[in-house]
Amino acid sequence: MFKAFKAFFLARQLREKLLLLAFFVATVAIWFSSFSGRARLFWLAAKSANDTLATQAAWLGKSDSIDARTKAAATKLDSLKTYNANLLLGVIDRLAKEAFGNRVTISTEASKSSGQFATHSVTANITAANTEADWKLIMAKFYPELEKLWPYISLEELTISTAGAGRPMNVRLRATSIEVIR
Repeated sequence: MFKAFKAFFLARQLREKLLLLAFFVATVAIWFSSFSGRARLFWLAAKSANDTLATQAAWLGKSDSIDARTKAAATKLDSLKTYNANLLLGVIDRLAKEAFGNRVTISTEASKSSGQFATHSVTANITAANTEADWKLIMAKFYPELEKLWPYISLEELTISTAGAGRPMNVRLRATSIEVIR
């Protein structure tokens, strides 16, 4: 078969040989470009998989330490002090309204249960004046009171945004509690 192609090629005129050679080189270049793209994607996927495996191996290597810390933390928790969804809502509502009055809107998220534990989340949106007094309410009153409730209530997200000086600021927080189901 190769001899038939060789005979066909040698029987052509010079311009036809050059045209066939150019066509062959273009075909090889397109194939190589496609191959190198696929090889690059394969290499990136392999590197990502190796990185993931290394991360998982590192976490698995720390499993004894994590288990020990988890057990130590669990012994310090009092299951009677954990907050259910209603208690969490009530505490966040009380703290926010004590600091900001009626400028608070609160919404709850669906609780997630998993065996012996349930996770509850509450989102509070506070509209506050962008003044030093409201900043002090957040930093000196509201946040420290919320911090006292840790580890039973944790602040998962706190976002403060404003459109500029003199404009109202919006404070959005998301608090989460883990309830030990009795």
